[in-house]
Amino acid sequence: MASIFKKQKNVKGAPYFFQYTDENGKRKTVKGFSDKSLTEQLAAKLEQEARMKKTGMVDPEIDHFRSQKLLPIQQHQKAFEKKLEDRTAKYQSHTRSRIQAIVEGCQMKTLVDLTLERVQNFLRDHARANTLTNRTYNHYVQVPCPQFLYQRGWGIPPGGWSGGEG
Repeated sequence: MASIFKKQKNVKGAPYFFQYTDENGKRKTVKGFSDKSLTEQLAAKLEQEARMKKTGMVDPEIDHFRSQKLLPIQQHQKAFEKKLEDRTAKYQSHTRSRIQAIVEGCQMKTLVDLTLERVQNFLRDHARANTLTNRTYNHYVQVPCPQFLYQRGWGIPPGGWSGGEG
C-alpha cells in the first residue's frame, strides 16, 4: 500500500506525494495531484504495474518501447549513425542523406509518425519529382529502415527479417 502525504500541509492546492515499492524492491517517491483521490488512483496504478512486472505478468521492456517511440526522431538517427561507424564514409553519407530525406519528407517527429504508408507515399512522390532512376529509387527503399526501427527497440518483426508470418 502506498503512503500518501503532502510536503506543504498548509498550502492550498499543493500537490500530494506518494511512496511505493517498485518491481526491484526500491522505495520511490512520486509527485501526485492536488486532488487526493486522483493521487490514490495513480499510486494504485503504479503499484499494480510494479507487482505485475515483478511476477512476470508484464514484460518490463514494454516501458522501454513506450519511452523509445516518443523520443524525438533525431535521437534515434544519431544512435543509428553510431552503428554505421564501421562502414565506409560514402555508405554513411548516402544512408544518412536518404534517411534524412525520408524523415523530412514524411514530416516525422517521433517513431510513432513512421508508418509504411507514409514512407511509400513519400518515396513515390519523391521519385516522380526528382526523376529518380530505378536503381536510385531502390537504394531509397533499401535504406535500412527495418534495422533502424528494430534496433531502436521495436523488436524483431513476426516471421523474422524474411517478412513471413509469425
